[in-house]
Amino acid sequence: VQGSLVAIDPQNGKVKALVGGYDFFLSKFDRATQSYPLLGSNFKPFLYAAALSEGFTASTLINDAPIVFEDKALEDKWRPRNASGKFYGPTRIREGLLQSRNLVSIRLLREVGIEKVRKYSERFGFTNISLPSDLSLALGTASLSPLQNVSAYSVFANGGKLIEPYFIEKIVNRSGEIIYQKEKIEANQAIDPRIAFIIKDILQEAAIRGTAKKVSNLKRPDLAGKTGTTNEAESTWFTGFNDSLVAAVWVGFDQPRSLGNREFGSSTALPIWIDFIRSNLDDLPRSKTAPPAGLVSIKVDKKSGKRTNQSSQSSIFEYFLEEHIPE
Repeated sequence: VQGSLVAIDPQNGKVKALVGGYDFFLSKFDRATQSYPLLGSNFKPFLYAAALSEGFTASTLINDAPIVFEDKALEDKWRPRNASGKFYGPTRIREGLLQSRNLVSIRLLREVGIEKVRKYSERFGFTNISLPSDLSLALGTASLSPLQNVSAYSVFANGGKLIEPYFIEKIVNRSGEIIYQKEKIEANQAIDPRIAFIIKDILQEAAIRGTAKKVSNLKRPDLAGKTGTTNEAESTWFTGFNDSLVAAVWVGFDQPRSLGNREFGSSTALPIWIDFIRSNLDDLPRSKTAPPAGLVSIKVDKKSGKRTNQSSQSSIFEYFLEEHIPE
């Protein structure tokens, strides 16, 4: 089995750590920069961000129910399912992302529109050719290198800006003269900062009670993250972040084959990520990001996702773009 890890500062793109494989002397192939594994569920935050940009909200209900697709190009019917094998009925988008529900994601992709999601995903650094034009996109058949992946997730960590990772800031010769200085380039505002904040908020909750709940052992509520597992567990991921650091871990084989039917991103990549973060935790500033202007917090019912004035265990506060406040 092989693996890679990349960590960068999401505010400026500085590469903090990079591991390209198990052992350089066994293989000099750099999996952090030269491999492009399928993302699995690590892609879902980009899909959900696209949905928010199209007027969906974190409390919009999507039905988590069995679905069957027939296609002449397929040898058999396609029956996608959740990793748990269960179905949960009408599900708020927030819950669908933090629990990584496959059927919610597929239906959401279909409702938003495949081409709209593909076009929006390019804002995070995806190329059009790396984004399949079918519903499998919801399950993560897009691919990025681990270095590109931390750059894409940085958009959620820094308020919606796409930054370019870099390795060398300056070069000084033996006389103390600076012979190279990296040019300062203003990062592009890739997505609405309000959407970046909502996705980050959902992934922070995922790190407490979702697919990434092992992160809660670090007792840092500012940490957010998303697991990723492809079909047959051929590629497994965990990408986690706060405002100061984004780190991605990939585990798999160079020639894709299953890691085993009991392996997931949460069991292979996430423990590595936790070990890495734990050793750097004392030097990692705590995030204290205030909601950006134009974002409103409103109480909604957990089941219906609708606005409510009642104070009970069935109601929660949810963030909405001010132009999409529910009735």
